[in-house]
Amino acid sequence: MINLIEQIRYDHISMSRILLIIEHELTRLRSGETANFDLILESMRYMIDYGETVHHPKEDAIMDCVYGRNHKVDEFIDAIREQHNRMDTKSTQFYKLIQMASMDQFIKRQEIIDSGENYLLLQRNHMRLEEEKLLGEFSLLLTPEDNTQVSQKFIDQKDPQIKDDFKKVFSGLYKSLLGL
Repeated sequence: MINLIEQIRYDHISMSRILLIIEHELTRLRSGETANFDLILESMRYMIDYGETVHHPKEDAIMDCVYGRNHKVDEFIDAIREQHNRMDTKSTQFYKLIQMASMDQFIKRQEIIDSGENYLLLQRNHMRLEEEKLLGEFSLLLTPEDNTQVSQKFIDQKDPQIKDDFKKVFSGLYKSLLGL
């Protein structure tokens, strides 16, 4: 049986590595160097394609199962759901900004840096809140039946980093991850 909580933790580790790559490129940009916008785009495509369309819906499904079982946990769930909505918006905004920059449209360097740093901060704070306040509680509240039900919904949706075609689909990201 798939342990959903461990899967979420694994996703957080994978996404944290991607955030390090974005952070590195923003640091280059801040120091006056040229950032690899294609690499940031690939990183953001991963974060949107997997994070926003698989990882967050999986967390939402877990939250649906446990909501109402513990009032204190419900408050954190409400906060996490709000963050998911904000992150979807921030992810798309930052992605579009990088897209424009990669097409040589004039975007102020500081605007890219600020947007990227805000995105990184939001993602990291979100994962920290989940790790520190929710995942342990989910382990206590999630029944084996809940685990099976949610696992079945996402059985074919795996992290792209463990798929055979990751090297081909995300070639720049793949090479950068090898260097971490």
